[in-house]
Amino acid sequence: MTTPPRVPEALLASLGAPADFRDPLLGDLAEEYALRADRDGAPSATQWYVAQAIRSAPHLLRAWARSAGWEEVRRVGGIVLLTYVLTAIVVLLLELMAWSAANALGVTLRTPVQGQVHPLFWALAIGAGVVCTVTAGVIAAWLDRETPVLSALAVGVVWATLASTSMLATGAPGMPLWYRVCAPAMVLAGTVLGGTLRVRAMERARG
Repeated sequence: MTTPPRVPEALLASLGAPADFRDPLLGDLAEEYALRADRDGAPSATQWYVAQAIRSAPHLLRAWARSAGWEEVRRVGGIVLLTYVLTAIVVLLLELMAWSAANALGVTLRTPVQGQVHPLFWALAIGAGVVCTVTAGVIAAWLDRETPVLSALAVGVVWATLASTSMLATGAPGMPLWYRVCAPAMVLAGTVLGGTLRVRAMERARG
């Protein structure tokens, strides 16, 4: 039997759904993939599988949410907290590097009197944010061998929620509108990407 693509299958399996819900779903997808691969070829079947994986992910997450007990929630919450601690170190280092690079180029990111922010600051913030959120996703997935993508997603949801709440509470003076819109979405996408990269690396290591 032709086996489905390993990385998408592993991503679905890592979303934490109960086995009695997850395994039949993955089995049905695998059977349909084999039929399509024989009929239409592996590339077409893989494209179909990826599309179905995207559609199935919310159902698997909902199944996890319905079945998760206090111990499971506490486990994922602990991973989220530890991920924040480790990522904070990375963020601090990146901020120091960004300010040092700007100073070396003679660019003042914040005026000493008015406190106005140079437009380049927001571009640097987005770049640093992408690196930090992807790193956070990798760290969360590395800490969680059972449900790596679930923990990466949990980090993204919490982080994006905190960012949105903070911007609403403070009014985000001087912050461009495009940044307010992009930042939460970037956080969520970055952490999921990081978790995906970690799962992909794990699958490659397994050969």
